[in-house]
Parts: sequence; structure tokens; C-alpha cells
Amino acid sequence: MWFLSIVFAVVAALLCVRHYAKRGERKYVLFVVVVSWSIGFFLFLVLPFDLEHTYCQRCLKRNPGTSSACTCLPYPGIDALPTLIPNAYRTTMLLGYLMNDLLRSYIGSGEFTRRGRVKDTLKEFAGFYVPFGLVSIVFLIYLISSQGLTLTAVRMMVTGLFNAIGLFILVAFLGYGLVEVPRRMWYRGDTAGQLRYLQFKVAVQSEVYL
Repeated sequence: MWFLSIVFAVVAALLCVRHYAKRGERKYVLFVVVVSWSIGFFLFLVLPFDLEHTYCQRCLKRNPGTSSACTCLPYPGIDALPTLIPNAYRTTMLLGYLMNDLLRSYIGSGEFTRRGRVKDTLKEFAGFYVPFGLVSIVFLIYLISSQGLTLTAVRMMVTGLFNAIGLFILVAFLGYGLVEVPRRMWYRGDTAGQLRYLQFKVAVQSEVYL
């Protein structure tokens, strides 16, 4: 049953891209967006199944030999979620950070050939990520040598750092939406103000075409 989340996630991503993407958008951009949105929707839709499986396993550990005391739903292949969800999360992070910057640089490049755009993109990519990578490697070596952290602890710390960055961006976007959406609805309810705004736009457009 849980694997139907993949189907619903892909369908939801395709519908969103069909509704929000502009006409004539590049196919590779649409492909990356569909893949990243599908993974994001999948992580959201599969969460109830993962929680139910976690509570079921916890109940079985607390009551060994008495599986009848635990109400576990029959989800075939549910044991793959502990491996599938982290991989899907890492793929989403990769598409969200690296591919977003690469595609934006590739589309905004002023080169006329595809090879020139790729070279220009890699140069811009290396200008930020190579120094950032070197500083990160030096910082990790310092943590391992001075603080005695293991590679597992360092990986968990890096994951937590990326989670904090993602949560900060999410809070910023939600804060903007919670303020902007009611304000736009309030402005649209002001008929006199909307009339003045449209009259101003008509005057500007008439001057442009004159």
C-alpha cells in the first residue's frame, strides 16, 4: 500500500508542473523539477506509513513473543523505508542545492554554444563551491583531530546543519506568504484602490505605445 505514495507523488508533481510552468520551458528544467518535487511529495506521503511501522517495531520490542498485542498493518516491503527515505532525502538536497545553482547559471549564461555555457557554468560553480569545499574539509579535519569526533558524528552534524538551513529558508518563505497573501487579498477587496491602480497602469501603457 505504501508504494502507491510514489505514484501519487509523481502525479502530483506532474500536475503542479503543468499548472505552474510557463510554456516553452526547457525540458531538462522540467525534468529536474518533476524529479525533485516527486521526491518531496513522496517523503510527505510516505510519512504516516513510516510512523506506523516505527510504532509497530517498538511495540514488538517491548512485547517479545506476544505479537498479538501489537496491531501492525500488513505493508509488504515496508522494511525498505529506513533505507529509501534517507537516500530520497539526500537526492532532494542534491537537486535543491547543486542542480538549482547549475541550471540557473547555465540558463543565465551569455555564451551562445552549449559547450560554452557548460564551461561558463563550471567556472562560476567552481568559484564558490571549491573554496567552500576546501574550508569545509579543513574544518572537518580540525573537528576530527581536536574534538575526537568520528565520521558518523561529523556526518550527523553536517546533516543537522543542512536541516537548519532548510528550516530557516522554509520559515522565511512561510513568513513572507503569511504576510503577503492576506495583504494582497485586502488590496483586492479595496475596489476604489484597484480602480486607481488600473487607471495608472492604463496611463503608463498608453505612454509606452505612444
